[in-house]
Amino acid sequence: RYFHLGGDEADLFRDHVYGTKEGRQLIKDLKLDGSSWNRGPRLQGYMFDQVSKKLRDMGKRVIAWDETHYGLEGYKPPDETLMMWWRDFMHNEVDWEKVKKLGERLILAPLGRMYLNLYQMEPHRDSRFRVEEGTVTLADTYGVAKLDYPGILGI
Repeated sequence: RYFHLGGDEADLFRDHVYGTKEGRQLIKDLKLDGSSWNRGPRLQGYMFDQVSKKLRDMGKRVIAWDETHYGLEGYKPPDETLMMWWRDFMHNEVDWEKVKKLGERLILAPLGRMYLNLYQMEPHRDSRFRVEEGTVTLADTYGVAKLDYPGILGI
């Protein structure tokens, strides 16, 4: 029923590949080069739209990371695209009031409260496995429920 397209680290690929001779030609062929905003994000948005359409035709609901909604300068994904939010709202990246208005199009998965590739205990040296720095406690994970807002699709 759902298909997650990612999109959070596509800029690493996009900025390299779309800047190649072939990438520049594709941008020209698709007439995406007349834009006032960055051509890399424009081509990424175009590709996202094309794949989304195919998935919708197959009866799938498309999910993408928040970068697809807020990180591609000048691009707006199709309205029915669900957003999976990974940020913690700690660094004023995007205003929570603006994000929660997405309502039923929003799934929350905040990094500092839910990602299990961070330590789950302190001191970190007592952990059995090496993971990324930071700690996600059980209390942090359960505390995400406080972010619930009427109409949000899921946490």
